[in-house]
Amino acid sequence: MYDSILPQEFSERIKPYILNADLDLYEAYSVTSTNDWAWEHYEQSPEHAVLRPSLFLAEKQENGRGTLNRKWQSPIGSGVYCSLLYPVHNELFTTRNVPTGFVPLYTSIAGLAAWIVLTSVYPSLNLSLRIRGVNDLYAKHAKVGGILVETRISTGGTLKGIVTGIGINLVQNSDLKLMDERNHPISIEELLPSTEREKMLDRKQTAYLVGKCTVGLYNMLNEDLLLDYESVVDRIRGAMI
Repeated sequence: MYDSILPQEFSERIKPYILNADLDLYEAYSVTSTNDWAWEHYEQSPEHAVLRPSLFLAEKQENGRGTLNRKWQSPIGSGVYCSLLYPVHNELFTTRNVPTGFVPLYTSIAGLAAWIVLTSVYPSLNLSLRIRGVNDLYAKHAKVGGILVETRISTGGTLKGIVTGIGINLVQNSDLKLMDERNHPISIEELLPSTEREKMLDRKQTAYLVGKCTVGLYNMLNEDLLLDYESVVDRIRGAMI
């Protein structure tokens, strides 16, 4: 849909995964939270068999949430509020317990996907945009966005579903600054020079590209896990020490 906007300067390792990634897009004006909406779709799927990645995008969230169940402020017209429902590769996870550090790994990959898209579309952000921890995008000591990965785990310890919530402060909104003083929010618009601000992507374009990049990187990770599960799990555990 917006593939032509994607830069072509990806490394040779990740380029085919991102450019060949595919996903379905669902849109709504207002939802409780896009993560809840994605999980509702998951629950309604026959036997919870989600076959394709699906991105759920809303203009407004009534009760958006972040890590530790903190409220994610989501005023209409100011940001990207979306969630990616990612298909579980049954041959990878149904016979293995989910490793320690699994969720932070997928969280950090989604943050990397957002960083790749934003710094590629807006080169000036290379100087300021950073990933803090595993789930926050920061610039100039202020919060630009956040990632929340949620999973469904069976009683036997195997993975059943993955939903990745993505929030990005896209345009300046004085109400947002008043509602979320703790995180000192800042928008992409405020960070850009006028030459880039005039060519900003809209919320739908931004969500689609970040979702597509996330799917591509998730696909690459899962392929690595299938080829050498124990080695990748060891690297995950090592990174969490």
